Amino acid sequence: VVFSPWREVPFCPSGRIWRLLSTAILPHAVRFYRSIGTSPALVVLYESTNGANWRIKWDLPTNEPCRLHGVFCTDGRIRVLSLSGNRLSGTIPPELGNLGNLQMLSLGNQLSGPIPPELGNLIRLERLTLEGSQLSGSIPPELGNLTDLQYLNLYANQLSGAIPPELGNLVNLQTLYLNENYLEGPIPPEIGNLNRVFGMRLDNNQLSGAIPPEIGNMVNLESLDLSNNQLSGWVPSELGNLIYLDYLMLHDNPLSGPLPHTLTNLELIVFRFHMTGLCEPDDAVFQSWINSIVIVNGTQYYCPKGWQIFLPLILSP
Repeated sequence: VVFSPWREVPFCPSGRIWRLLSTAILPHAVRFYRSIGTSPALVVLYESTNGANWRIKWDLPTNEPCRLHGVFCTDGRIRVLSLSGNRLSGTIPPELGNLGNLQMLSLGNQLSGPIPPELGNLIRLERLTLEGSQLSGSIPPELGNLTDLQYLNLYANQLSGAIPPELGNLVNLQTLYLNENYLEGPIPPEIGNLNRVFGMRLDNNQLSGAIPPEIGNMVNLESLDLSNNQLSGWVPSELGNLIYLDYLMLHDNPLSGPLPHTLTNLELIVFRFHMTGLCEPDDAVFQSWINSIVIVNGTQYYCPKGWQIFLPLILSP
């Protein structure tokens, strides 16, 4: 029985009209109903990442996208998209930038191609994990728009180019992993704005230039790994401001000069600076401090006698 909006009594279609409804109109209505339930961004993601070969596949189309594997919702809005380890391959579609209520995006798999700058539209995002893939190209500066972001993990990809200074806008960030890529150029001083970060890994890249003294502003750091780069010059004395630091990795860089005495402010557990040109001050205070560290891998090279006399000349412009 079909109720006509123009009559107050039931309207029963004839056999001919019913056949027309069932064969021509209703299938389209069903398809439309299903299509409005499935986010276009999810459909494009499934197609662009070889969904047929996923470990746990999606059954599309669906009018219940919040029941799909790795999709979590509140109030009918997609908040979490977590598909790491699900054998995704292919590229990340820019349409993911349309999921404006997303708070967590985790896609670590076998993905390739660039990180779409449209991910910078996900202004509610708190966690972004794209680790362990073959993503290439540069880190889009648009990621600096994600000011709610607390966790950024781009570890173990093939990313290149410079670290965008716009990442210094991520004032709520707590974890930053950019290690094991092909990033180059200097560490931007804007990184020092991230004073809530407690873990930062920039190791195993091709970063060059001096360690920016602004890192000393990251006063909540507990772990800092700058190893296996091309960083040069002296270790800035401002690192002595990082009083919560437990792990400091500077090894395998062409750094030179004496370790700053301000490091004695720190209660390190692990300190590695081997394969550098750094030297240890030989005074009793510094030696007592470095001998108190549980694990030290150093150069075993003491600074030449009287190096302090020449320090103002060396540091002068």
